[in-house]
Amino acid sequence: MKLKERTTGSPEELAKFLLDISRRIIERKSVSVKGAEIKLPPVLDIKLKYKEKEGRAKVKISFAWDKDATRAGIAASGNDAVGSEKHKRLKVVATGLPPKKLKELKKDMEKTLFTIKRTLRDNEFPDAAAIDHFNRLVTAFKKRAKAKWLPSIQELEDAAAGLTQAVADHDQTAALSKIETIIDLKEKYHDIYK
Repeated sequence: MKLKERTTGSPEELAKFLLDISRRIIERKSVSVKGAEIKLPPVLDIKLKYKEKEGRAKVKISFAWDKDATRAGIAASGNDAVGSEKHKRLKVVATGLPPKKLKELKKDMEKTLFTIKRTLRDNEFPDAAAIDHFNRLVTAFKKRAKAKWLPSIQELEDAAAGLTQAVADHDQTAALSKIETIIDLKEKYHDIYK
C-alpha cells in the first residue's frame, strides 16, 4: 500500500502542516494520509535528511517501522490492505531552491501561480514567501533562457513585479489581473514555455 500527499506552500504553511501532524501523533498516536488513519507503534525509526541535487534543496523527515507492528493498527483504522513493503514510510518534503531542469522549473512556476490564484479567489492574500518563491522561479527561468526569449521574459518579469505590488497593496482585482496577464503571456509565447 502506498499513500502520498503533496502540496506547495510557504514556510509558515509547512509549520502548520507539521504542527497538525504532531498534534495528531500526540493525541491519537496516529497519522492520517489521504483519509486513511495509520496507527503508530511505540518505537519508530526517525530520520531527518538534507540534500542538494541538480540545483534543488530538499529536507526530508521520515519515520519508519516494521510492517508487522502496524498490521493491527491499519486493520483497526478500517484499511486492511497492508502492503508488501518491509517498512511503512511517511515523508514530509520541503523544497528550497528552484529546480535546475527547465521543464521542472516551468511546472513549479505553473503550480505556484495556481496556488497564488486560488488563494486570491478565496478572498485571501498569499503570504510574502509564496510571492518571493514565484519571483525566484521567474529569475531562475530568465537565467536559463535563450537570448531570443529575453523580450518575452521581460514581459513576464514586469507582470510578476506588478503581481508582487498588487499583493503588497492588498489589491485583489489588480493581483488577479496580473495573474491573467502571466497566463496570457504563457499562451502567447507557447513555444518558449512548452
